[in-house]
Amino acid sequence: MSSKIVLLFFFLTICFKGFSQTEKNDSSLFIQVLDSGFYAKGPNVFAAYSPMYSMNTLVIKTSQGIVENIDNNVNNFFSLTNLNVGKVIISAYSRVDTGLILIKEQVFNVTERTLTESENLISKFKITISNFTDSIPSYILNNATKVEVNPPFKIKYATLIVYKIKVKSNPHLVYDPKVFPLETGKFDDNTKKMLAQIKPENDFMILLSDIQVIDSEGKVYELDPIFFKII
Repeated sequence: MSSKIVLLFFFLTICFKGFSQTEKNDSSLFIQVLDSGFYAKGPNVFAAYSPMYSMNTLVIKTSQGIVENIDNNVNNFFSLTNLNVGKVIISAYSRVDTGLILIKEQVFNVTERTLTESENLISKFKITISNFTDSIPSYILNNATKVEVNPPFKIKYATLIVYKIKVKSNPHLVYDPKVFPLETGKFDDNTKKMLAQIKPENDFMILLSDIQVIDSEGKVYELDPIFFKII
């Protein structure tokens, strides 16, 4: 497994950091964001977890942007996009018979991140599996044959990682990754066999890493890893 993959799993399982001001505080619940805060441009990932509340009863809302659970409520990883510079309030609620009870609020800074010329170009790439980005139905994934990018670019290489999230004791995570190299983005027989078994209730997630895109002049661009939520 490449060093990039190892580092990525290390960050996901250990290195969640966040600077915030707490407004309402249940100390048993943690809201933590990767990196030092949220950015107005680009996806943001944070986690909300507690040993005192069931994952299925936690409801997360935000004062701005679009929040989405990205791991089928297994360990409550969320993406937060479409933010404006300033502040964002993340509110955690517990779902009860009578409605929702607010158990924690945290205020995070949202800052502008200036993209480099290379990053601006890379942001124009649209990586898809069977024309789906970010989220893909399991029945579509079961019959997928390749990873694609918008023309005139082509996939030179990528690594597809299929992993199942397990919980030993909240919030500790154990990953069981299966790694498949993708030459030119095409799925070989072993990859297809694995993808054919995936169902949303099995708590699988897909990660594309080591993505290399080539243009018509032969120039190669390396892209950041991309998660696909299975629905």
